[in-house]
Amino acid sequence: MKCIDRIKPEVLEKIKEYKKEYHYLGSEIFEELEANEAWTRLPYCIAVDIENMAGQYIGDCFYTREEVEKLTKNHTIMNFNVKQLENGKIFNVTFRKKNGAIRKMNARLGVRKSLSGVGLKYDPKSRGNLIVYSMGDDGYRTIKLDSILRIKCNGVEYTVA
Repeated sequence: MKCIDRIKPEVLEKIKEYKKEYHYLGSEIFEELEANEAWTRLPYCIAVDIENMAGQYIGDCFYTREEVEKLTKNHTIMNFNVKQLENGKIFNVTFRKKNGAIRKMNARLGVRKSLSGVGLKYDPKSRGNLIVYSMGDDGYRTIKLDSILRIKCNGVEYTVA
């Protein structure tokens, strides 16, 4: 599990605010959080920046393994097949957008509304994409399969390990 997945939400918000003002340094912090498996592996200067932003010791900015287990104990680790969604059931998906933002969406597969009959000019599966119909936006959206953090379908929540 990457650091970015274990960081506490309030600390993550402070880093996002910091990134707005200091884009380069904020981007560097996010790169390190996504690259490292444990906060103890973060470069010293990044750890100090996080401590200063959060106003607390670096170890307190992240959930412990026990806390992560508690938070995910009612979840199934991502052992999920997209075919489970092809029956047109509405599902909830949480994923990381290309710009790093987290997005939650109620969606369906197999919707035929507003189709022109031409179809896509590429195979989304071969590029690791999932084309869904967003119920909130009333439009089609593309989600990168490797960016999915959580899917809730038929009352079962699947999360990424």
